[in-house]
Amino acid sequence: MPLNDRFAAPPRARPLYADVIVPRHITGTFTYLVPPALTPTLVIGHRVLVPFGSTIVEGAVISLSEKPPGGVKAETLKEIRSLVQGTGEREISPVLFELSRKIAERYAAPWGQCLRLIFSADPLPSGPPRRCAVTDLGRTAHEAGDCPEELRPTLERIARRTGGILYATLCKPKDRTSRQAVETLEKRSWITVTATTGSAMNGPGRGARLSGDDEKCSGARARISFDEALPDPDPQWNARIAECLRAGRAGKMALHAPWEDRVSRLVGAIQQAQALNKSVLILAGEVAKAEW
Repeated sequence: MPLNDRFAAPPRARPLYADVIVPRHITGTFTYLVPPALTPTLVIGHRVLVPFGSTIVEGAVISLSEKPPGGVKAETLKEIRSLVQGTGEREISPVLFELSRKIAERYAAPWGQCLRLIFSADPLPSGPPRRCAVTDLGRTAHEAGDCPEELRPTLERIARRTGGILYATLCKPKDRTSRQAVETLEKRSWITVTATTGSAMNGPGRGARLSGDDEKCSGARARISFDEALPDPDPQWNARIAECLRAGRAGKMALHAPWEDRVSRLVGAIQQAQALNKSVLILAGEVAKAEW
């Protein structure tokens, strides 16, 4: 059946059941009862809020049926709470929906996790990213074993990082436990939470080097502007990028350098690819860096 046909709203009859994938490391789907208010409008691809254990999570509808799964009593199923509210799109386009499925198949990953990659994001929080760093008092408490059990995992995670850890990495949006632990540790003066700038994210040292058996890579098209001046590009790096782009075959390159040097070389690679009318996909390991 064509993908667009799959997304067409079927004739409604009650009750209606929806198979939903959730952003967890689970490959299966979960069936929910569609509430009467959503029955006339719910379609495949809608982003919905569903009860999942003791929490409410965001998921996506991947199929609709007028019959419950075999061996399952309809009265035992939980209801979808609502469509996702906010500024993002409530419905995933067929193209992006199919893209997330192909990513899951290609990399043997849970579909729900891959679907998160293409969700429309809500507005980013204002202000610079924040960084949590352990204080001398906190390190002493950690080494002496004076930290309470409920705070120890968070303090240990922060203490392991000499330069601290980004707040967005440590505390996910719905992770109330970590947020409360950070607040308590800050009140005890065991950690500090401060705003960071681009230069504060740099690692030690200024040298950069290219490593590994650098092969052919594909390029990128993007328009990026930065307020801060970045280091001058490395001629050797630019030459290797140009070689990769001309070859037109997939490959890998590794760069060991401080954060601003990596950004500088990334910008240069994007500009070279843009000149060749190519496109780019950038993956960032930390949420705050991806937003920046």
